[in-house]
Amino acid sequence: MAAHDPRERHARRLGRPLLVGRSRPAQPRCGPCLDERNRPEPDLLLTTAAHDGDRTWFAPDEVRLVIEVVSPESAHRDRTVKLRKYAEASIPHYWYIEDEDGASVVHVYELDEPTGAYAPAVIFRGTLKRPVPFEISLDLDKLTPLRSKQENRLAHGKDPLTH
Repeated sequence: MAAHDPRERHARRLGRPLLVGRSRPAQPRCGPCLDERNRPEPDLLLTTAAHDGDRTWFAPDEVRLVIEVVSPESAHRDRTVKLRKYAEASIPHYWYIEDEDGASVVHVYELDEPTGAYAPAVIFRGTLKRPVPFEISLDLDKLTPLRSKQENRLAHGKDPLTH
């Protein structure tokens, strides 16, 4: 991810609150090894493994949460392909973040163990507050730059000169 990539901006801002738990965010370019042909590199992941700067992958049972930041290029993969693959690897929590009219929206999934598939848990707008996989409360509006009043009016189809 390039430094100007909006996915990296979201990943960095979300990563800060994740540092307070017992688990640790993984270093960049490190992901779960799902099988010998699948080792995705999520935007963020939370692991129970001890930090090792030389490590390039984690076993799925060491991963508690995977977070993907959706971009136009990754939308299909993040919403469908990775959702299925992470569930098949029994990773208990999967979140993806996307932009909705300039605001961050977080889609939260939890693994349903009997079916081995993710069940949608909740969609957060404004504030994210979850007790699992760790307790977190996060103001999502601070993840993206505030829009000007004129930009908000234009986004909602209003003439900025008359409203």
